[in-house]
Amino acid sequence: MRTLFIGLCIAALFIIFSITSEIKQQRPIEISYGRMIPLAKVQIDCLAENIYYEAGNQDRNGQLAVALVTMNRVKHGFSNSICSVVKQKTAKVCQFSWKCERHSKPDPKRYDQVREVALYTYLNYGMIKDITKEISG
Repeated sequence: MRTLFIGLCIAALFIIFSITSEIKQQRPIEISYGRMIPLAKVQIDCLAENIYYEAGNQDRNGQLAVALVTMNRVKHGFSNSICSVVKQKTAKVCQFSWKCERHSKPDPKRYDQVREVALYTYLNYGMIKDITKEISG
């Protein structure tokens, strides 16, 4: 009886895991920026600023590509956080050109749109299709 109970529990867990895995892949995580903890907001803001100055005038795919490149650099050990990857400099060369250039203050409306891309990428990185792999070949 005990073996049957353990077997049923394992089967139930397997079914639950299978269902939730499918849900994760079908539905992106959506949390408003205001509900994020302060440390996450700092990272999202760094990502949004990078997207804004690298691809703020591009369509969503162009902005998403910059977000994914940034996140991929964190994942692959270029540095240990989004902010440090964005600020990273080798000798006098900035990893993202805008960090070494003068730039104007962001347009609030456009920045809010870009921050939505940053938030989406931050929350769903690893579950969304990495379009940078298609771009680079």
